Amino acid sequence: ISSKGTSSIGRAPVSKTGGWGFESLVPCHENSTHEGKIMAMNREQRRYLQKQGQIDAEGNPVATPRENHQPAAKSERVGPAQYGREVRAELRRVSWPTRPEVINYTIVVMVTVILLTAIIAALDWGFGEAVLSLLGLSNG
Repeated sequence: ISSKGTSSIGRAPVSKTGGWGFESLVPCHENSTHEGKIMAMNREQRRYLQKQGQIDAEGNPVATPRENHQPAAKSERVGPAQYGREVRAELRRVSWPTRPEVINYTIVVMVTVILLTAIIAALDWGFGEAVLSLLGLSNG
């Protein structure tokens, strides 16, 4: 039993892809192996992998030795003066908010904190009264 692939040619673009740069993942043709795994591959995928040198003309994986990755060398520590200069240079690049923006952000934060504090306090008081009344320990 062979699986028959389908094509997306002639169909409307799907979702946000709009047909731009979208590569179909629908399997076509025969199965090949790549890195010891069986995978379905269409002509476009085969050509791409051959161009990269990952498979040969028959579709068999090309064994290449792994590169020996060395960890990055530790950078030398800098002195306090150099550290201070680097910090100052970074702080010059920061996009600082204007005074009106800071005032506006502060007001928004304070109002939010006050509202959330009031809501949590009200819930705490309400649940406390409910538990006390269920246990028969209320003052009323």
